[in-house]
Amino acid sequence: MYPYLGAFLASISTAFARVLTGFQTTKAPEGYDTNFYGVAPYFYVALLVFAAVSSYIIINKGLRHFDSVYIAPLFKIGGMLHNLMTGGIVFNEFSEYAHDPFRFGCFLTGIGI
Repeated sequence: MYPYLGAFLASISTAFARVLTGFQTTKAPEGYDTNFYGVAPYFYVALLVFAAVSSYIIINKGLRHFDSVYIAPLFKIGGMLHNLMTGGIVFNEFSEYAHDPFRFGCFLTGIGI
């Protein structure tokens, strides 16, 4: 469970980092100088730090109990799957596959391999 929970938290921190770059790169609404107004961006920064630190604490606990031959590959696989799911759900990155099931099948085959 250590590598998968650590990978999940690492992917959450990656998602929040992408959200924060979206805040910075998009144009500010009318009447504002920046997109960093309100409590939401600061909440995202706090969650980013919490998730990143927690993921490495959990991975180090896993490495304390198990050999790195087991933990490292499972962490990488879990991280890849969680990042793909986060990108697909939160950022709608798979919308171009909606009208082309063959390409989506090829993509899933590539993940499986």
